[in-house]
Amino acid sequence: MFEARNTKYALKNVRELPRVRKAMKQYRLRFRTCEFTQHPKWGIHVHHLFPVSTHPEYAGELWNFFSLASKAHLQLGHRGNYRNISPDLVEILHTANNKDWLVERCQWLYDMGAEMPEEAILLLPSCGQSIMRVAIRQVVRVA
Repeated sequence: MFEARNTKYALKNVRELPRVRKAMKQYRLRFRTCEFTQHPKWGIHVHHLFPVSTHPEYAGELWNFFSLASKAHLQLGHRGNYRNISPDLVEILHTANNKDWLVERCQWLYDMGAEMPEEAILLLPSCGQSIMRVAIRQVVRVA
């Protein structure tokens, strides 16, 4: 959970908090290619599925990240304007990739102890909820 002493400063500068920067770096190292184009050389950005401005508590959560090439980040993640957010990003990425992509991503998140909680899944559009639930059910859980 995200905590800070000076909440006004922290809300404006959430991406600069050491825990958030470390999580983004960890995600970027694992997912070095664009999760839409599968291309590794177009300036990979880490996109927050749930925006930091509205959900600062999810800013450093691995499950809240997607790696997108700079152009894909603007067009898919923000619909052409960084002030916007695309609620159907999970559906778009699921349609564009092979069906094992999201399961592999969810497996890595599970192995890292960073599964997407139910309250976050409920914030997705209904189709995105179904896609995430199916992928999470396919994760191999080792006891």
